[in-house]
Amino acid sequence: MAPDIVHLNGLDFPLHARLLSTLPPPVVVQDHASNAARPRLGRLRRWGHAHAAAALFTAEAQAEPFRAARQLPARALIFAVPESSSGFETGDRAEARVRTGVRGDPAILWVGRLDANKDPFTAIHAFRLAREHLPGAELWCVHGTDALLPALERSLAEDPALASHVHLLGRVPHAQVEQLCRACDFLLATSHREGSGYALIEALACGLPPVVSDIAPFRALIGNLAESRFVAPGDAPAFAEGLVSLAREANDQRRAAVRRHFDAHLAFPVVGRRLVEIYQSVIARSARA
Repeated sequence: MAPDIVHLNGLDFPLHARLLSTLPPPVVVQDHASNAARPRLGRLRRWGHAHAAAALFTAEAQAEPFRAARQLPARALIFAVPESSSGFETGDRAEARVRTGVRGDPAILWVGRLDANKDPFTAIHAFRLAREHLPGAELWCVHGTDALLPALERSLAEDPALASHVHLLGRVPHAQVEQLCRACDFLLATSHREGSGYALIEALACGLPPVVSDIAPFRALIGNLAESRFVAPGDAPAFAEGLVSLAREANDQRRAAVRRHFDAHLAFPVVGRRLVEIYQSVIARSARA
């Protein structure tokens, strides 16, 4: 095929990276939520990525633990680019509410696995505190795995008044996620770490203002968007405060502003152009070398 460059998705394929690096074109590797704190795999990464020309992360700061552990070579260029984009679109909120059965003033959406990293307990606690100021609020939870579901159900059973306003939807068809994003008023994301945040990207595509953990990839995706709030991971009172403050600043133009941010920074053409710029930089450097 005689490629000009090879783009390898994932940092967990050191054998593939090493083999590809024996070919003439430069190799770039892209992170997809890999963990640098894996000693056995880390040793393989040092060997496999030894000749990688560049590494891509949602935020450049995410490269630091891999650099520190020498799982990426010191000479490798580091670039920031979103992992992906979304084809979701904004739509009529009232129609989406009819289709999904969503209600709430505001309706809050949480999407993620029921595990310690996604931290649904912080989300539930934050919602409980927010309802003291937003008595019409409803929380809608889409969850793809159920590791913490029994514990979560026990916790809600101890507070029936809260439980009636928390809706555990489980896994839903992907198209339904788009309708839920249209129907709800805010996205709540309580993750402690992410590669990027597909649920966040999809919510922004639908114009949904986010209240999210203050972690590097979320910062990179949201930037200076005024219609958002960042909160230290695990800080339920601060998440509640973020929800309440956004609800008090509600206006008809907010969804349009969020979608404009998506179009300017996260849409497929934007990500594509950024990748081409990266490829050109790496190819030029390789040619000079």
